[in-house]
Amino acid sequence: MTATDAAVQRAFELANSGGFASVSDLRAQLAREGHFFSNAHLEGPALRKQLRSLIRLASGGGS
Repeated sequence: MTATDAAVQRAFELANSGGFASVSDLRAQLAREGHFFSNAHLEGPALRKQLRSLIRLASGGGS
């Protein structure tokens, strides 16, 4: 697994945890965990949309 793959996988784990309100919050956590290139990894619009949806679902915001 590449560093990019690991950062993206971790972003999905964090999004599903229910502990984050935004993709920006995820980016900050990834940076704290040592994923220093996480901002570039999360710039794609499709990926951001998926993460926002997961964050909303995990926080009880429905579909």
